[in-house]
Amino acid sequence: MRTLRRILRQLIPPIFFTVWRKLTGKPAGPQRPVTFDGMYPTLAAVPIQADKAIYENPEILGLLRAEVEDDLAFLKSYTQCMPPQINTSESPMLLPQLVATVAEQEKRTIRVLDFGGGLGTAYRNCIRMLPASVQYEFIIVELPDMVDIGNDVFADYANVTFCEDLAAVSGGDIDIVNIGSSLEYIEEYKALLDSLNGFKAKHVLFTDMFFYGGETYATRQKNFAAADSFYWMFGFPEIEAIMQAGGYRQIYASANLEIQTFANVPEDRQIPNSSNVLFLRD
Repeated sequence: MRTLRRILRQLIPPIFFTVWRKLTGKPAGPQRPVTFDGMYPTLAAVPIQADKAIYENPEILGLLRAEVEDDLAFLKSYTQCMPPQINTSESPMLLPQLVATVAEQEKRTIRVLDFGGGLGTAYRNCIRMLPASVQYEFIIVELPDMVDIGNDVFADYANVTFCEDLAAVSGGDIDIVNIGSSLEYIEEYKALLDSLNGFKAKHVLFTDMFFYGGETYATRQKNFAAADSFYWMFGFPEIEAIMQAGGYRQIYASANLEIQTFANVPEDRQIPNSSNVLFLRD
């Protein structure tokens, strides 16, 4: 779990940009698309500041908590008499769709292991998009400070829990493993995938990750001026081989069509769009 704690400090979720604007009164970084700069053999080789402790900053954590509390207050009064009017890319919608489909097939509560799930982003999307008749339970694996906030803020929600380690996941079989833009910050991603595949979930969903036909390489992610991060660009054949060894086959893939820019990366190694991929265990 030290790997998750050390590396996911670098992970900057979409909500952080809202928080940054509130904290500083200015946009989060340079006025350009997210840029990936350079190619490196490992995350450790990427030349960035070693520890920015984004999630250990009490002010940042407080603002993240406030954002979630505001959203939960809205969701408590939310009615689903009409489809939700939200402006979003495809990736946030895929997990609720999958949960609804599997719940309808199985006629029972669906258990989701959400690795690196932040403060319940995917869980709150399920509240927002699914009727009460669809029953689900979330186990979210996150950093210690996020776990403490999550278990406090969501104390009244019986179907979501936060924990720091995969070893703490218990309570029955897992139906869906959700990996939403988190694997790319883990140095030992192969071992992590093996551990996640060990739950033998029927479905494993990757969202908002960068895949292409070549070899995996590390790069520098330039989200905003003060906080570059490291990032894996995955060779999909490698990831697919790991999943196949775990008993999975690919049944769905899509692109998010949010063009990114690259510097100091050969054109044939640039991956302009993030992807979503669903694997099924037969």
